[in-house]
Amino acid sequence: MPIGGEITYPATVKVKFNDGTEGSAEVQWDKDDLALVTTDRLGSYKVNGIASCTYEVGDNTYTEKKNVSLTVKVLANANLLKNPGFEEGHTSNWTYTGSTGSAKSGNDANNIRSGSKAVNVYFSEAGAFEMYQKVTGLSSGLYNFGIYIQGGSAGDNDKQVGFARVYDSEGNLKANYSSNVSLSGWLNWKNPELTGIKVEEGDYLEVGLKAVSTVDGAWAWIDEAYLYGSYSVNVSDDIANGQVILSNYEAVAGEIVTVTAKPNANYKDKECKLYRNQ
Repeated sequence: MPIGGEITYPATVKVKFNDGTEGSAEVQWDKDDLALVTTDRLGSYKVNGIASCTYEVGDNTYTEKKNVSLTVKVLANANLLKNPGFEEGHTSNWTYTGSTGSAKSGNDANNIRSGSKAVNVYFSEAGAFEMYQKVTGLSSGLYNFGIYIQGGSAGDNDKQVGFARVYDSEGNLKANYSSNVSLSGWLNWKNPELTGIKVEEGDYLEVGLKAVSTVDGAWAWIDEAYLYGSYSVNVSDDIANGQVILSNYEAVAGEIVTVTAKPNANYKDKECKLYRNQ
């Protein structure tokens, strides 16, 4: 869900019965949880609910209630990456090195996080590859990068590494940021995220993921990469007769910052008179 987006909560959820058939159940979302969700800023919110499933066995009708939940994650809507969801194929705007034959474009809807395509990874033998995108023309500031991966059958100690490398205008490496995750099975999406990536005038970035398997047969799906800048919101120190309070002092593009002016308790403005035009 992008910042400022409108959320539509599902009225039903899918259910699967023990005879293999499928159906749907109405769900009632917790009002207190719903009230805490806002798309004004970045955040992640868990909303709990109760699904009511009605079914028939012979001449009898039964209704069972089950606890369900969903997670609303509010993301920046100013993604600086090209082809971040791999909808144009896995190589468009992305560079691969290493065991590049292990990655291809995939369109299996059961394994994709969003959209219609993602990167499908299969290691027929142990190996590793890097996939990254070079980003130039950045303003000085702090940036956040992340990407999603899910999969399994890797070695117990294998780590999938999200990374961001900062280079100066001459191509010299200035800084290297990384975050490690482990594969833990189908649809268990992991998000190696990097925050506070410092970029100075003339610098460029290489951001991406290193996929690793020390055993044969590991598999994964990669989707939804993102890169966005974060900006400091400052208030002048020269505030008389009160204070100004911000809802957020670090914001990303599109994020709503609420400004509250709070006068001192003993402060009174000059008298204001209203006149009606004759």
